[in-house]
Amino acid sequence: MKFECEAGDVDYIDEAPLQFINTVELNAPPAAVFESLADTEAWLRWFPDMKSAAWQGEAGAGTDRLVTVGSMQICEHFTVWREPYQMAFYVRETTLPFAKKMVENYIIEETASGSRFTYAVGMQLRFPLSLVKFAARPKFEKMFRDATTSFGAYINT
Repeated sequence: MKFECEAGDVDYIDEAPLQFINTVELNAPPAAVFESLADTEAWLRWFPDMKSAAWQGEAGAGTDRLVTVGSMQICEHFTVWREPYQMAFYVRETTLPFAKKMVENYIIEETASGSRFTYAVGMQLRFPLSLVKFAARPKFEKMFRDATTSFGAYINT
């Protein structure tokens, strides 16, 4: 069974009921960081719960990517593709009813030593999870924080 989610753009993150913003300094230029984020195989090496990822066409804005995180399949629709500085998507549908609306934004800024990666997520949980969002928040915080740290270690090695 599939559960459709509401569409959203990066501005939604600032108004979402749940917001997660994590940043890591990287010793690689923005182009290399962007390339790693666009590479579906690379995700399997640094995102601990990611089991599979595949583009449903040429990677870029307007394209879907199907991923499996844990036991859930997720269809992500990319809305922003500004190589090498930003990509963003909203979750179009999932196989588990957890999110009513979810947007992710990956921002890469050039620094003197390489780049800074910001992983920003905004979401609204689907009922009945929305009733216990304060209990769910720590799990999501940890997952996105750990993913950002893991991506930093992957890029910096």
